[in-house]
Amino acid sequence: MLKKTILFLFLYNFIFIAEVYSQNINSSKLKKIEFTSFNGYNISNPISSIYDDKGWLWILGENKLTSEFVIGDREIILQRFDGNNFFTLQIPYKFKNKITRGGLFKNKKGGLYLKLWFNHNSKAQLFFIDVETLHIEKVLAYDNFIKNRHTDLYYYLEDTTRIIVTHEEKLFSAELDGLKIKMIDSIKYDKPNKSLFIQSIKTFGDNIIAKLESEDFFLLDGTGKFIKRLTKNDFIDAKGNPFLPKYLNNNFTLNGEHYFYFDFSHGQFKYNTKTKIFEEQKNSKKLDNSLFVSPIAHGVNTAAFQIKNNTAFTINVYNIINKSYQLQNQINVDKYPIVSFRDLRKDLVVLSENKLELYFFENTKIKTFLKGKSIRAINQLSANRFIVTTDSEGFYEVDVESGIEKEIQFKNKEKTQIIQYPRDIILKDSLIITNDIGNIFISDKNYTIL
Repeated sequence: MLKKTILFLFLYNFIFIAEVYSQNINSSKLKKIEFTSFNGYNISNPISSIYDDKGWLWILGENKLTSEFVIGDREIILQRFDGNNFFTLQIPYKFKNKITRGGLFKNKKGGLYLKLWFNHNSKAQLFFIDVETLHIEKVLAYDNFIKNRHTDLYYYLEDTTRIIVTHEEKLFSAELDGLKIKMIDSIKYDKPNKSLFIQSIKTFGDNIIAKLESEDFFLLDGTGKFIKRLTKNDFIDAKGNPFLPKYLNNNFTLNGEHYFYFDFSHGQFKYNTKTKIFEEQKNSKKLDNSLFVSPIAHGVNTAAFQIKNNTAFTINVYNIINKSYQLQNQINVDKYPIVSFRDLRKDLVVLSENKLELYFFENTKIKTFLKGKSIRAINQLSANRFIVTTDSEGFYEVDVESGIEKEIQFKNKEKTQIIQYPRDIILKDSLIITNDIGNIFISDKNYTIL
């Protein structure tokens, strides 16, 4: 009979342990898989990476194998990765000048674009990659379009890939599709623009906001046509004063409302869809310059920022909840990282030197209570409250809904009763029964020894 009772108590406690540790708290844990040249990853210095619509990861970078045997500049190659194996592609063109920069981005109607810069030239060459046939072809229409203009930056809106192109007198809007490029619109500056670089482009709803390195902001509609050049009257601070920001840092959409961060000296802005004005929210938190140094990835209600720590880097992944950034995961990298993702809520690829790391953010319903303590027994007080005893570190009430842990103080004639090395907790009516090595204790629900 005693053995059956002990077995029952053991199973009973095991069931309650499972219940305590399976409460949903919307947390996640990291799982990492690492690849190097031993696994076929032959890039020593990654430049850019992206997933195509088929789920392949494409990586542009310097060939580690040529750097081992060739004196001088390293060869630039492409590698494709299916999650297990790497496949190398040579760029089928010979270039007179050294490749100094490069980038990969999507053609939203299928395929990828490869963009290469040479020496210190600000103009680039564009190539289209058919991800099914692996054919790489130069986009001659892009050369003709950019010929008398300066620089461009791409953005996506729904199923289109578009670019904004700078010029001394005008700003141009165009759409890319395979080997073709279509002019959409242009707008004149108020005065000739000598700063011909684009700082940032953000999409929100059916609109696009573009910020040049100069003081100029521009607003475009969903078709890619320019609505207007923005002035200080389009930005209102928390005191009701107009001002013109110097930066366009980050934005997100939550419940159909569009929020922005501009200068670090200001808080959060909301785009008023009726007045078409960016309005700073009163008492909103500023974007912390020390935390949000460089936005490197944006997903559905998620964002990743890169922080430089002396010679190393930290990648912080945040969930956007109730209009605020809540830290979800943190990844430390020794060298400058290149990142890609399919769903930023679930995965992230970090490339640095000759190392590719796959991170998976696994949603878990497990929350650890009383971490580091030796749990002896558990019993249930109510729907979300449990009583837990440890070997020699006391008794606790744990509320699995609120996440609160509270140490219990048993009272015996107004003095604290120390109970160590209990073997069980039994609830009978409104009584709590437990023990130590030589005694059995019975208390009421207020933890007073009877």
